[in-house]
Amino acid sequence: MARALRIQYPGATYYITCKGDRNENVFTDKDDIKLFLEKLIRSLEIYNVSLLAYVCMPDHFHLLVCTHEGNLSEFMRHLKISYTSSFNHRHHRIGQLYHGRYKSFLIEPQKFLINVSCHIHTNPVRTSKCFHLSHKKKWEILRQYEHSSLPGYIFPEKRKDFINYEPILWSFGSDRHKRSIKYAYFVKRRLNGLRESPLVFGRGTGIVGRSEFVKLIKGLYEEQRRKEFKQPCSSLDSNLVIESFARITKISKEDLCKRGKKSLERAMLMEFLYRLCHLSQKEIGQLLGMVNYSSISQTRKRLREKIENETAVRERFNSLFGELSNAVKAVKESKSVGVQL
Repeated sequence: MARALRIQYPGATYYITCKGDRNENVFTDKDDIKLFLEKLIRSLEIYNVSLLAYVCMPDHFHLLVCTHEGNLSEFMRHLKISYTSSFNHRHHRIGQLYHGRYKSFLIEPQKFLINVSCHIHTNPVRTSKCFHLSHKKKWEILRQYEHSSLPGYIFPEKRKDFINYEPILWSFGSDRHKRSIKYAYFVKRRLNGLRESPLVFGRGTGIVGRSEFVKLIKGLYEEQRRKEFKQPCSSLDSNLVIESFARITKISKEDLCKRGKKSLERAMLMEFLYRLCHLSQKEIGQLLGMVNYSSISQTRKRLREKIENETAVRERFNSLFGELSNAVKAVKESKSVGVQL
């Protein structure tokens, strides 16, 4: 059976959760969470995604994000693969870390953003251990829980640069201090009996919103599905990227795709295939003659470090990216009017 289509469009807001495989921990200590946040921040930057709220629990995490370019799947694939690779390396393990795909709900921000953020922030006390605790004790746990975005919402001095607090806090006024107090009060009130999750509105549809919003999104879903059926397979696009890259760099396609070949340009080609063609590590490995697909992730990681730390490499990468994008666009346009290059 084919996987359900993710509803994606620029500006879409999502609640996301992802659990560990066989309910095993995905975070074993503070260093794991620090590593996860590093990978999260990097993914946010690459895919132009805003993080509105998060919480890390031992065996899962919750995110509230806004995708400015309608690329949730690419963003989550990058996050999961990069953290899994680093987690496995740190703990000397192999294999998958998460239980299947991540779970996501499309959120109507105007009506449900605040409630969903509250659901995320109260997660640390939504456990059997905390069930019989007093309201006061639960609030104290949440205030002190450091692996969450809540401290930044209730204490302005604890805000982090990679979190966008405005979409949620603007509902509580413009006064920086008062709205933090109001949000804290809002969360505390919902600790009384821990009200039913707002995500129940998304059962059966994956859309948390009013009926008008659900109807609008369903129409978008049908249009998106029709477009997907008309799109050419990704291998055509990837071959076009490889051929264009070979012409620009003056490196033969055979050398670029030769097994065991190592070069800076080959590493850049891997990154371009990932970004432009949205290929998985396995698909990139098949194109470039690599058997150990995990080495692709390591190669791309080393390339990103070089881009960040070496000016010459960064300029070369940006230059090639611009030339490649233009070359691919030119070939596509010429083919659309029947011109043979």
